[in-house]
Amino acid sequence: MTAALARNRLDVSLVAVLYLASTLLYAVLGVHFDGLGAMVGMQFIDPELLKERLFESLWYYHASPPGLNLIAGIGLKLFGQQADWFYNACFHILGLLVTGAVYLLTWKLSASRVAAGITTGLLVFSPQFVLYENWLFYSFPSMALLTLATFALYKFAETGSQRWCVGMFAMLGILLVFLGVAAEISP
Repeated sequence: MTAALARNRLDVSLVAVLYLASTLLYAVLGVHFDGLGAMVGMQFIDPELLKERLFESLWYYHASPPGLNLIAGIGLKLFGQQADWFYNACFHILGLLVTGAVYLLTWKLSASRVAAGITTGLLVFSPQFVLYENWLFYSFPSMALLTLATFALYKFAETGSQRWCVGMFAMLGILLVFLGVAAEISP
């Protein structure tokens, strides 16, 4: 039991070190989160409306899915001009969760901690992962929800627990809101 606990701590430490090393390396190279500056284009409601009339704007604006606008509005309402810190924290928490899920999925499906470590390292150091993690847009939350839903599906298949099944379908439902399938069928 003690050896398994030590291995689990080592796994968690490896994932955390890989993620932290990647984040720090790219920060030193000048990569920073683009939040408020990225709120241009048709997919975002006017920031003033998000700040002052969030739920009314989400209800009546059908040109894009409401998920990202909800996150943007919450950040603007709670943090104002410092909302970039909120978005940065949200996206990096998602990044850390994805990193852990990818490590565990790779380890369980390949039965190799080495393969899991290499795959996780390739993921967190890839420029695409870092780019989307630092950009306020649908792509990264959608990828994170899909990865976490895949992990929940694996855990459901492994354990048969209904909570993993409910978790998987809940994440897929949230994903539909982010991708806008639900917005397309609304009146």
